[in-house]
Amino acid sequence: MTTERFVQDLHKTSQKTAASRLQIYCSSANVQVYDLMERNFQPSYKNLVMILIVSSDFYQSLKFFFNWESTAPLLKLIYKNGVPEGEKEHLIVDMFKEVANLSAGQMKRLLNKSNIHSDISLPISMRGYDDLFSNQSNNPQQYTQSWKFEVGDSNLIFTSAIESRGDLSPHQLTEEVEDNDDSIEFF
Repeated sequence: MTTERFVQDLHKTSQKTAASRLQIYCSSANVQVYDLMERNFQPSYKNLVMILIVSSDFYQSLKFFFNWESTAPLLKLIYKNGVPEGEKEHLIVDMFKEVANLSAGQMKRLLNKSNIHSDISLPISMRGYDDLFSNQSNNPQQYTQSWKFEVGDSNLIFTSAIESRGDLSPHQLTEEVEDNDDSIEFF
């Protein structure tokens, strides 16, 4: 396996994991996923939740870009009895932090099953345009892929960025996320 193939598999698995965790968390029947070719979307999204997956050979950041106002309808899928008006922004940010944590936890499980030891950070929230500052890497072995997720009338951007610290060709994911995998594991 080549480094590029491993990175491609890791991106694909991360996208499937994030979409499935969002779908499960929101009790939603449908998350539409679209590939994005451009990366100039950050300034248009006010919010960003990010989590890191770190191994000895690479690190990966999973990022959810969103506007809390346009994703607030997702709260209706979670809180059936309604949400107090002043709590929406806080709850939507917390929701994406939880989805990020569940996604990274699932990725850690898949990596560990592939004999790739990894650790995860806590999810952090920041302004969407802060990614312009945090994404300043001089490493030529940085690989980024982005997708647009649509859940009902809500949309967000999910990004997987992998920075290699060397040759990743010896690595291989031995298990993939199934499209119908509706399990959530708590660590």
